[in-house]
Amino acid sequence: SMMNTCKIWRSFRGTLIISRNMANREAADLQESKTVTKVVEGRATIVFPSKNEVFYNPVQEFNRDLSVAVLRHFIGKWWKAPIPKQWRKQEKAPTTDTEIGVFQQQSSKVEDSESDKLRGEDMEDESRREKDISKSDKDIRILEALSATGLRSLRYALEVPDLREVIANDISLAAFEAIQRNIDFNQLSGKVTAHCEDASIYMYKCRNIGQQFTVVDLDPYGSAAIFLDPAVQATEDGGLLCVTCTDTAVLCGTHFEACFAKYGSMPIKAKHCHEMALRILLSAIELQANRYQRYIVPLLSCSIDFYVRVFVQVFTSRSEVHKSSSKKAMFYHCIGCENFHLQPIGRDDLSSKSSYPAAFGPPVGEECENCGSKFKFGGPIWRKPIHNVTFVAGLLEDVKSCQNDFSTWDRMVGLLSVCSEEVPEAPLFHKLDHICKTLHCNPPKMLVMSTLLPYCSTLLPYCSTLLPYCSTLLPYCSTLLPYCSTLLPYC
Repeated sequence: SMMNTCKIWRSFRGTLIISRNMANREAADLQESKTVTKVVEGRATIVFPSKNEVFYNPVQEFNRDLSVAVLRHFIGKWWKAPIPKQWRKQEKAPTTDTEIGVFQQQSSKVEDSESDKLRGEDMEDESRREKDISKSDKDIRILEALSATGLRSLRYALEVPDLREVIANDISLAAFEAIQRNIDFNQLSGKVTAHCEDASIYMYKCRNIGQQFTVVDLDPYGSAAIFLDPAVQATEDGGLLCVTCTDTAVLCGTHFEACFAKYGSMPIKAKHCHEMALRILLSAIELQANRYQRYIVPLLSCSIDFYVRVFVQVFTSRSEVHKSSSKKAMFYHCIGCENFHLQPIGRDDLSSKSSYPAAFGPPVGEECENCGSKFKFGGPIWRKPIHNVTFVAGLLEDVKSCQNDFSTWDRMVGLLSVCSEEVPEAPLFHKLDHICKTLHCNPPKMLVMSTLLPYCSTLLPYCSTLLPYCSTLLPYCSTLLPYCSTLLPYC
């Protein structure tokens, strides 16, 4: 069987070499041909021998523009900064927005302090982290695991500075030939490499330190669930994992059995289903990472058109993995008034941070206290912030300064502005007009609500999905003005 395997590999390798040579000749012919179909996006150009072979989705241009902007900001101002010495001495990884902001902007000098009792566990993790941080800019490698025509990889190579290599992988031999043809047409043979292999197998091969990638990008047709396990291993410590899922019908609760099978979470179909989809995906990525003593820090999470897109940073720390249960929650959803309550799985308000036992619950009775209806039970979902405030603010500034680089610039600025205004510690949201329907009252204008609620110590930004929805942190208060005092029990 070993001999047969070797014969198969030689045959497949020979096929790849022949395909690469054919792609080179085709690229040379296409340069001279006037009948070739060309598609230009950003600084990249992809070519097709005939109009019948054109495979290009213009709707995803916004996805690619946003990804290029995120990688520019991440590599230029986020990933390069060394870890401050206080985290090196205490083996403490950055988790909060304040810590991560410091992580990116300064490397302060502090006196040595005593290590906590988790020092022994984290020593190996920290030495691994320092090896990654010591890398130069020329060691930045990007993997697009499911590349198709290679357009995204070409744009990364042309528009993101300080890259050493971009790997454009696809299991299809026809896609491999198209990628190689486009690489040669854009004269990027020294920077972009076409690869033909199953994405999961290739990422598993690159999971060891020294072979991992600074950025791993997953943009499959449908669910990315089967690629999450190898992806969190193939991303280096402190690296960026970009994940797109187009199976929003599954994540939003239409096909809840499929969602539980793929992502390990039970969705509830409600008005906040798109944000819930993001939180289910983040919970699934965190679960896969925890198996390898790794955890994630979400930088930006968006629900766009027919898909969801998340950008998370992957770190290694055994002590931080212990906190994973406190980052997730189950939720109760009333089938009548659509009020909801979150039930954290683990406690995170303990004086001792060495253990995170199960939380107390449930937070509700058998019937809703507002309308008397029953509750549906779903989850687990990610209950911590889905954006990093510091990262989004810096990204927004960068995008505003390069208007001519993106054809979808207006939409990018709008999306990032909305994300920067969201309340970080407010999972899910209520729909104002639905609450008023339940209360049998006329809904006030959003301008009126957003003007009145700040005077009640309330934060009311617009959420990142639809403007009529609001993500709120509304305490019970008897001093509110007429509309507010009626609506508060449902918020």
